[in-house]
Amino acid sequence: MGDSVNPDKPRWYYVGNGTFRFWDGLVWTDEYRAGVDPRHADAQNYSGPKHRSLERGGLLLWLLGLGVVLVTATVAAVVTSVL
Repeated sequence: MGDSVNPDKPRWYYVGNGTFRFWDGLVWTDEYRAGVDPRHADAQNYSGPKHRSLERGGLLLWLLGLGVVLVTATVAAVVTSVL
């Protein structure tokens, strides 16, 4: 039931049946809380973990990668048209 990115990160994890359990970074605690099943939650009402792909420079890296692809495609098109 750990987080595949950072299993030592203390946080609440969804364990099923509308229940979250707290991982303190070392062991599972006996703390439980009720919540909405994230698989069925309305996006506006969902209070669980958020998607973090665009945090910490993720958007910048994505745009940089897109720029590299566009420049590479443009150079390839110019080179092939010259030949």
